[in-house]
Amino acid sequence: MVWLCFCHNSFAQAGDVYYFIPSSGDANTLSNWNTKPDGTGTAPTSLYSSNHFFVINNGKSATLSGSFGANGVYIFVGDETGGSLSSGTSGTLTTLAGTPYLQAIINVNKNSTLNFRMLNGATQYPVLRSLDPTSTVVYTGTASQNVLPANYGNLTINNSAGVVLPATISVAGTLSSTSGTINTTTNNANITFNGIAPQTIPGNTVYTGGTVQQITINNDSGVVLTNGATLTIMDSLIVNSGVFTLGTGSNTIIKGKAYVPTTHIADSTYKPGYTLVWHDEFTGAANTFPNPVYWAQHYTDTALARDTFQGQVFLSKILKSYNYLDGNGHYIAEVNDSGGIYYSGGSIATSWPYNVMKQYGYMECKTTFTPNNGVNCAFWLQSPTIGNNPPANDPATYGAEIDVCEYLGPSTTAPQGQVNSTLHKNGYSAPYHQQVTHAYPVSNPGWHILAVEWSPTYYKFYTDGVLTWTLTDTGFISKHPEFILVGNGIGWTPPNQAGNTWPALMQVDYVRVYNKN
Repeated sequence: MVWLCFCHNSFAQAGDVYYFIPSSGDANTLSNWNTKPDGTGTAPTSLYSSNHFFVINNGKSATLSGSFGANGVYIFVGDETGGSLSSGTSGTLTTLAGTPYLQAIINVNKNSTLNFRMLNGATQYPVLRSLDPTSTVVYTGTASQNVLPANYGNLTINNSAGVVLPATISVAGTLSSTSGTINTTTNNANITFNGIAPQTIPGNTVYTGGTVQQITINNDSGVVLTNGATLTIMDSLIVNSGVFTLGTGSNTIIKGKAYVPTTHIADSTYKPGYTLVWHDEFTGAANTFPNPVYWAQHYTDTALARDTFQGQVFLSKILKSYNYLDGNGHYIAEVNDSGGIYYSGGSIATSWPYNVMKQYGYMECKTTFTPNNGVNCAFWLQSPTIGNNPPANDPATYGAEIDVCEYLGPSTTAPQGQVNSTLHKNGYSAPYHQQVTHAYPVSNPGWHILAVEWSPTYYKFYTDGVLTWTLTDTGFISKHPEFILVGNGIGWTPPNQAGNTWPALMQVDYVRVYNKN
């Protein structure tokens, strides 16, 4: 057997003794073990001697009826053909008194299963050393159990009294509960999903109190929340690789941080002294809406509207389908002319319930612009309470609109196009609305990085790493959390102009947010 040969070649040392159980049976019966896989050889004289290796192979199933193991005892569950180790129907592997107990170093091989009972407060615990991604560990019982820290393959809870997770735990396969709930709050557990194939996260019904503390995604194939489930994350959702998406009819509420990356990502103009705390690189399948954990359509689909700009009349319509991913790491905001009707997706926003709300920091977006006149490519921040209390709508209390970039097409004064950076306050209605704008020309071809550094005393606006405007007028400085928007729509001038080509696409490579150290 490949696995068995690997086991001997890699682990065997002088004094090591291997025992095999040739047929399914009681693992506590000494005569059921032999030094040869075919059932011949010598039986052990003890189940508690160091450097003894007990191998359950050839698809056999062993059951524990009493105490087993000690420091230095190894158990290998299964080989290439599977296998299982289970506690007896009336036995408990680790009790409060410590007897009977299981104290060994356990490895669970491919397609094999470990079923056992672990009571809180036990004095002896096994160590789960190597668990194959296809293996399954089942915690079973009727009294509360502590789940052991380990890198699990499949983890199943079958305990009506529930289990308590350790501070860190990872799952490469499926995390599920057939009975009982999972307590993540006692130890502020961080559950890491680190599989290779797509994984599914169970919803609130699985967790004690209906909440999970922290989730980390390390799966390039992505992780999906169970269809129809709600997931409340009290601390952080950390997506280091892959994408976390919602199943059909499911919803996620993040009470803490929406994203905490572990490494800085290249290709950025971030300011020294700042740390990346949230970003979206817009990975995902082509023709799908951007990650709904982060983004929502800002403007709902509209009926056909009649618009008049500068004496010209045209028809427009907003549809969510005009916001989509291209499958190559970009968000596409499209505007198109179809028979004289101009369709757009409006914009996408990190608004409630997605809770990507920021107050101060360095925010940047890498994007292209469309050269069409009458199409407005934009990246901005918005307070949800702006305009709530005119005329006394102080931005320090109610926030402002912070337009990092509104790109306008070519004109006689800016042949390559123009960027406006604008601050709006006191809502949008006369006579209360006020704004201040800084405009500058920018070349259109290729990518641009637009950014704002927002502090309690100033805004600094940047294009491709170059400071373009500093505003220190505290009457315009927001001190309220704001959500982020990016999109491409109709605005400023009529879109039905000679020279425009369709579709007009705004490509967005990323949106990133940094906090000051």
